[in-house]
Parts: sequence; structure tokens; C-alpha cells
Amino acid sequence: MKNYIILFLISLSYYSFSQTHVIDIHPEGRVSSLLMTPQEYESWVANYDYGDQEKREDLFQDIYQKFEDDFDFIFLILKETNLPPNMPTGELKQVSNSIQGIGLNDFNDCSNYGSEEKLQSVIHLARFNYMLLGPSLHELMHNWGNFGITTHQLYQTGTGLNSFEFIPHWGFSGGSSKGQLGGFNQSTLVENGNNNYTVDAFGGFANGGNSVPFNEMELYLMGMIPLNQVSDFDVFKNITTNIDNNGTKNFTASERITYTS
Repeated sequence: MKNYIILFLISLSYYSFSQTHVIDIHPEGRVSSLLMTPQEYESWVANYDYGDQEKREDLFQDIYQKFEDDFDFIFLILKETNLPPNMPTGELKQVSNSIQGIGLNDFNDCSNYGSEEKLQSVIHLARFNYMLLGPSLHELMHNWGNFGITTHQLYQTGTGLNSFEFIPHWGFSGGSSKGQLGGFNQSTLVENGNNNYTVDAFGGFANGGNSVPFNEMELYLMGMIPLNQVSDFDVFKNITTNIDNNGTKNFTASERITYTS
């Protein structure tokens, strides 16, 4: 039987109420399993019902019949060993924000989900081991970033190379290390002249799942470190060439912006 969704919750305490779904709580109190009917689970997987706002909110309204309003984040983890077709590996949906200065307005949709005021985001992971391997840290980071810095990424299109805005990821941006939302290690940047640069290989979207730690800018956005602990980094835009070569990336960009604390 695979018609389970695993719930990963933070700071667990709960009361029992009447609800639609059976929810079993692990003895250690940090993980729960929610049982769907075979038909409901089949639709959730085949149609990606998490992306349906009404169905998503209805499910969380039911979950909050079981739990108190104690959670900042709730992960839904499918009991699947393979990524279902036409489904993203993970997706965060923001529920509320009160943090200033990260590029987001204040909003609060908690009541739509059954939370009174606590819930910040809900996250869907499409495979059973994605909590351990990723993209759980990547999706969690999207609660805070990147919404404040305009970044660019380069893709091959039918008409050639295209440099375009890449928020909410880091794209061709440096950092104290490669970030969860993409970007390169700033310390590997080499200036070749004529707006041409070489860096160690990196991903503009992500950099290897949960094996990659959050970099300093990401930790700052999360409120983990003060701004004066964020090292200077560069953001490149209007990129015109991109060549991968034996573990390095060579690119040309007409715009370079250096960010300092």
C-alpha cells in the first residue's frame, strides 16, 4: 500500500479531534503519516493535487484538526520510490511573511490552511528519500530567498543564448560557497579580461541537494548570522557566452555588481 503522505513537523504537540484522514504519529513525535484513500492518493500523484490551491488548503485544514498551531513549516513527503511523471521534485508554497528587507511584502494566509498565525510555508517532496537527500534544504531556503537581488541565468534557446532574470535563484552569482539556490564559489573567480571570467563549475538553479551547506548570504536571509559576517560577492548579468570545461565554467558578462555588507 502506497497511499500515504509522510508529514514532517517541527515542535510537535497535539490534541485529538475528529478529522477526515487517519494520521498516525511516530512515537518520537516528529514525523506522522497521513492515510488517503487509494483514489485520493492516485489523484494526488497523477494530477499533482498539491498544486491545486483548494485541495492543498483543504488537506491542511484537516491536518490542523489533529495538531495545534505550533509549526513554522510542514513537509508533505510522498511515499514514492520514483519521481512521479510531470511532478516537480519539490515545491514550497508560502503561507505568511512578516520579515522585512528580503524582497517580500507582508502577508498572512494562515487561516486558509488552518493555522492561526504561526505557519510560514508548506513544502511538498515527491519522493520518500528527498527529505534526506534533497531538495528539502533547497525548498526550505525559498522561504527567504532569493527575492531581493535580481540575478541572471543563461540558457540555449532556438534563437541562441539567452540571458534572463532568474529570481528566485542565484544564477551567475558568487557566494562564500556554492549555494542551495545555485551560484558559484566566489573564491574561485578568475578575471580573464574583456568581461570574461572563469569559476569552478556550478549550477545556477541548485548545487547538489542536501550535500551543499547554506552559504553566508543564505544564512543571513534565514536570520542565522548577522550581515557583517557575509563576505563580498558578485552578481553577473547580461551573459553572452558560457563554456563548461573540465570542472570549470568560462563565461562573458557585460554587467558585474559587487555586493558588500
